[in-house]
Amino acid sequence: MERAIRSVIVDHGGSISHHHRIGKLRAGFTDAIYDATTRGAIHTIKHHLHPENIFGIRNNVFFG
Repeated sequence: MERAIRSVIVDHGGSISHHHRIGKLRAGFTDAIYDATTRGAIHTIKHHLHPENIFGIRNNVFFG
C-alpha cells in the first residue's frame, strides 16, 4: 500500500523525503526523482567524502 501511495505522490511532483531522508523503503523511487547526472554526482561526492561506505549502505542512491 505504501508503494502505491508513494507512486501517486511522485507522479504528481511530490517529495518522498522523510525526516530520516529517503531510506530503504523509498529507495526504489530514486530513479523517478533523480536523473542520471544527479545520481552520478551524489555517488561521486559520497565516495569522495566517505570511501569506506560504512554509513548509508543501501539507502538513497548508495547501493553497495
